[in-house]
Order: sequence, then structure tokens, then C-alpha cells
Amino acid sequence: ATTGGYIATIRVLETVQQNASAGGYVRNSNGALVHSAAAEAWTLQPVAGEPLQYMIVDGGVAITLNSSTSGTQLTAEAADDSATNQRWMFVPIDQIDDFDSENDVPVIG
Repeated sequence: ATTGGYIATIRVLETVQQNASAGGYVRNSNGALVHSAAAEAWTLQPVAGEPLQYMIVDGGVAITLNSSTSGTQLTAEAADDSATNQRWMFVPIDQIDDFDSENDVPVIG
């Protein structure tokens, strides 16, 4: 069981905008990310020793950012505290530019 985390739901904005009745919620289906009309609770699990970093987990899997030659996508993979592509930071929208500048994040586009 995950302790010390926060509970959140995740929605796909494009689905919400184009077909709100579909829900657009992200659900873990046996280790695969799928769209759902019903909300599913995900746990924001703090990463030990890394302030402000969280893993988004459900049932032993974590949302993972995977990049390949065909593009970047989100997947659900076995939760691994050492996998940096499973760590997420949340920045208030009105502070993104300051955060990027303070942390030398390159601007894309």
C-alpha cells in the first residue's frame, strides 16, 4: 500500500473538449492506460529524498514517460523509485515561466 501520498484523478483535455460525455479520465487497466467515463483515483506518491517530485501510481504501476523514434507517449509500467521517467513535478500555471528560468529548462517552440 502507498502511504504519504495525495489522491488525484487525471483527465485528457482533448477528450473533455471534444466529447465530454466520454469522460476522458485516465484509468489503469491491467497495466495499460485507457480512457474511461468514470474517474479513477491515482496516488501521488512522494519520491524519497527528492522534494517536490512525485510518482503517479495505481496498483503497483506508475505513469511513465516513454520516448522513441515514433514519438513520446505516456505508458503504465511497474513502479520503480529509481526511474526518473516516472517522476513528476507540479508547478502552478502562473509560475511555469519562473520555474523554467530558475531551473534552466529550455523553451521549446
